[in-house]
Amino acid sequence: MPPFNVNSPKYTFPTPVKILMLVGKYTYRKIDTETDKELISNLTGAAKPKIVEVTSIAEVINALDNNKFDILMFAGHSSTLPDGTDTTIWLTDNLTININQISNQIRNALNRRHHPLVLAIFNSCDGIGIDGQLKEQGIRIPYLIAMKARITDEIAHTFLTLFLRYFVRNRMSFQMAYQQAQSGLHPFVPGAESLPILCLRQAKMPDLFWPLGRNRYVPYFGVAIIIVIAIILPIVIDIIFPKRSVVIIDKSPPSKLETDTCKEDTKLISCYDPSILNLPNPPIGQSIQEKSIDQSIQKKLKAVFAENKNIVDGVKARKIAEKNVIKIALSLTLNDTSSPIYETAISTLKGAIYLQHEFNKNPNKKLLILIANDPNKWDQARSLDVTTEKLNKELIGRDLDAVVGHFGSKLTYYTLKNTFNKKELVLLSYAAAATRDENAQNHSINQLTQKHNKTYFFRVNNTTREMAQLLAKYFQDQGIENVALFYNDKELFSNSFGYEFKEAWKGKLGKFMRQDKSNIGDMEHKKIESILNQANNTNKTAILLCPNSFIDDARTSEEIKNTETVMKLNNGRLLIGGCSLIPAYKQESINPNNLVAAVAWSGDINSPNITPDQRTKFESLRNYWEENLTQEQIRRISLGYDSVMVIAESLSQKGNQSLQQYLINRTTPFKGITGDISFNDGKGNLGSDRIQNVSAIIKPECLSTPCQNWNGQWKTEYNK
Repeated sequence: MPPFNVNSPKYTFPTPVKILMLVGKYTYRKIDTETDKELISNLTGAAKPKIVEVTSIAEVINALDNNKFDILMFAGHSSTLPDGTDTTIWLTDNLTININQISNQIRNALNRRHHPLVLAIFNSCDGIGIDGQLKEQGIRIPYLIAMKARITDEIAHTFLTLFLRYFVRNRMSFQMAYQQAQSGLHPFVPGAESLPILCLRQAKMPDLFWPLGRNRYVPYFGVAIIIVIAIILPIVIDIIFPKRSVVIIDKSPPSKLETDTCKEDTKLISCYDPSILNLPNPPIGQSIQEKSIDQSIQKKLKAVFAENKNIVDGVKARKIAEKNVIKIALSLTLNDTSSPIYETAISTLKGAIYLQHEFNKNPNKKLLILIANDPNKWDQARSLDVTTEKLNKELIGRDLDAVVGHFGSKLTYYTLKNTFNKKELVLLSYAAAATRDENAQNHSINQLTQKHNKTYFFRVNNTTREMAQLLAKYFQDQGIENVALFYNDKELFSNSFGYEFKEAWKGKLGKFMRQDKSNIGDMEHKKIESILNQANNTNKTAILLCPNSFIDDARTSEEIKNTETVMKLNNGRLLIGGCSLIPAYKQESINPNNLVAAVAWSGDINSPNITPDQRTKFESLRNYWEENLTQEQIRRISLGYDSVMVIAESLSQKGNQSLQQYLINRTTPFKGITGDISFNDGKGNLGSDRIQNVSAIIKPECLSTPCQNWNGQWKTEYNK
């Protein structure tokens, strides 16, 4: 066999083809490499592959130096920097190797006369930088396949199976087999066809073929005899030993999906029953008619419960493997359709519905979403009222992989402390943002949640710390020197925002107005008026206005009434900085001029900071709902989508790790509509909170200046 010539029209691997597979060994980030080994173990025309489990750099070098191989493969973990320039290969949980460390061994393998290295397959996550690193060393492997992003075991094995089927069994050229395997990924995992990337030494390469193998000398008449025997023998056996009819009785027990996850629906949690959403006709087969929910969502709400039913029935009929069903509960405040929180709940639900619709196109994985009715009673949260307590008991009493919720920080905090940490069930929030406990003690919620080996709480939204720090910076940029404080120092969210703002403002050498109290919850009208008069007589003064978010009815709460009083008395004169409780500022007959608010994400999909990937995902979501969305709706829908996406993707890719371990250990960001999301930056900073800061300052969107007849919509003002 002549040596490989890059300018030849054709090259066929020598017989037998020699394969060297290097396999990583992992304890915490386990993946299935046994399937990779099996796939290459019995290839026609190949020698027995050399499979080496490598746990040190020396073992890698020895394997490359002491073996001849036409094909080099790696099965394990790898990661590439965002700019695609540097790939790290993980041999173990803690040991890495860079391709440059074995460049001499690769060069020697390429220059061998007999069995030179022609093809390398890195069937591992995010290895796209390997070819560029070799190129910098003046080394080019003729054919190299790597993955450009994170992949699951399913994607890795499906691609390798299809590629070997077309290349080895069907005798296609390498290039054609690669293309067929690449496009064949789509039916299994939509979008995955773009993950395998082929890197060539030069634009025009020889057509690469697998050898015919040793079975080519079998005489044709021998094949014919084998076929005849295979056809006739079963017929003869049936004549001599006639079969008896057998009735098979399925005595297998019902699935946990039936008995635990989707057991009897209640008023608090539902798998199939739309009545939990205040809909009058519970059975799935009946129409949904309810004025409180717009027409666009009615049909798709019905589809969620129908999809859940189809999944459970599919498991029961053994058409769907129970292990391939992801089970989450989405906790939303659905008990009061007149509350502004209900609007937030519906927007969040829309994001989750779209995620389920997209995710369940995957034939091998299914997402089942239970709906939980979160009462969110602010005046009874301290001791956990009976309804809330019943909800929590139901959540932990069902077989769930995770819970997405709650809306209010106080309920989230107590639920986490008293229920989820003890149950070791992951709770991921789309809204709860507080960082301090309600009594302003010298420890924060983060100290309870960010003990990495113990926490079961994660959140995709930024916290009061990031939002308050951004508001302080905005005040400083506006030339503000003094701040009048209106917040509730006895309630968790408001106290947390006020504390974080004061810490940030003091750090900027800012000053505070002297006032004997700042608790907006128990201020009388005269007191508010007195503070505002003082503020108007003090140069360069702004107002911090942040009521508590844990509310039962924003229109009747004393806190919200006082918030309205502050805005009316101010009448647009002084700059008011609010927190993320947006419904509190949508009051009638107020002057919205000089009003801004700090939020966890702007919802401005047209911002120059939005990537094409984010915009594409959002456009698909908007097309699915076929409606115009306000910036506030976009914000909530996107956070809802990202919350469920993080859980669903994690449970699909975690392998043998627990969900909690995977969320803590993963360093590659999730790609959400709100941007990158990760809880571990790969530099030792890890915990339960989102690392990326996407918070923003928004202001009323007005058609005129000064702002008049405000319709309650917002636009981005500042997100530096």
